[in-house]
Amino acid sequence: MLEIKLLGKIKIKYLNVDISEQLSTKAIAILSLLLLNYPRDMEREKIISYLWPDSSLETGKYNLRYNLWNLKKIIGKDERLNDFLKINRNHCGINKNYNFSSDIISINEIKELRRASIKNLEFIREKFKGDFLEGFYFKNCDNYNELIIQERAYFENRNIKILLRLVDLYDDEGEVENCEKILDELSKLDPYDEKIALKNMKYFEKIGKRSSAILFYNSFKNRLITSLSIEPSPELEKIYSDLIIRKNPEVFLEKNKKIKDKIQIKLLYGISVKYFGISEILRILIKVKNIDLSSYLTKEEEIILGTISSYLLDEIVTFNISDIKVLVSFENLLYRLNKDMMVSVILVDNLELDKFSIKVLKYLSNKGLIEIKY
Repeated sequence: MLEIKLLGKIKIKYLNVDISEQLSTKAIAILSLLLLNYPRDMEREKIISYLWPDSSLETGKYNLRYNLWNLKKIIGKDERLNDFLKINRNHCGINKNYNFSSDIISINEIKELRRASIKNLEFIREKFKGDFLEGFYFKNCDNYNELIIQERAYFENRNIKILLRLVDLYDDEGEVENCEKILDELSKLDPYDEKIALKNMKYFEKIGKRSSAILFYNSFKNRLITSLSIEPSPELEKIYSDLIIRKNPEVFLEKNKKIKDKIQIKLLYGISVKYFGISEILRILIKVKNIDLSSYLTKEEEIILGTISSYLLDEIVTFNISDIKVLVSFENLLYRLNKDMMVSVILVDNLELDKFSIKVLKYLSNKGLIEIKY
């Protein structure tokens, strides 16, 4: 029997003998493409475009022909005398009648996770031993390298979905230890995913471990701030606040006696120059409302927003920034401001404002971080 493992360290065994070292990297690449397309066949020219993009068609055909011959030579017939590969003039693929197993095919066989049993999901869980084609990079094969990255992301996401489903099933069975082990595994897989953080906190709360939920939140928040310079979403913050209230309501109420101030910002004029709307809000907060925004921003965020508003920094900053960095920095500013005051933006009729600022304001309004009036 043939066993093919492409997740983690590559391992290919035929008749219980490891043949991984006998295959060239391009032969393994061909094998991976055929497995990703299984049970469909693949056009020869498509494989050539992935693995020999800079070669002439004739050279590419020769290279593919040689590697296919080598694969057939190393991977022999199965116990029913079926050939592993099915090859014709224009296509090639894996013989559907050949007896073999593959980790990536097994993972994809379960289409509906909600109908799968714990036994089936645990069987699939064991297949995840690392990244797809871990450690592989193919020189001058940009499209194939991009495909590898896409497949790594796909299988990581698939693993997360399977683990989340197992948490639900073990929770139904009352198996606390298994739930906690899998939740810990999920947190290590993606330490910045808020859905996973939410799952952890809700589970700890459900089994009466509110202190564990609070500790988890604090650890998660520190990780976000330290590594990404962002804070948890308002939704996660609210769950944390609710946990604090239920754990020690009198302390929470004492800390929150102060009613938030409301800061009103009226935009009377505008131009369609990108970032103008956000820049004008920053100007009014600093110059008109006399708010020290530096105490609400990290140094990196201050520099990013300083590129669109000269009021934030003493010196002029002139480097390129991305829209997403402006959005995240402005969102973090409002999130921290929101703890002390509510920002209300009044837009006058027929105000001409840049599209980016309009979209950002609507987005932040939907998240409850800013109030918009007309």
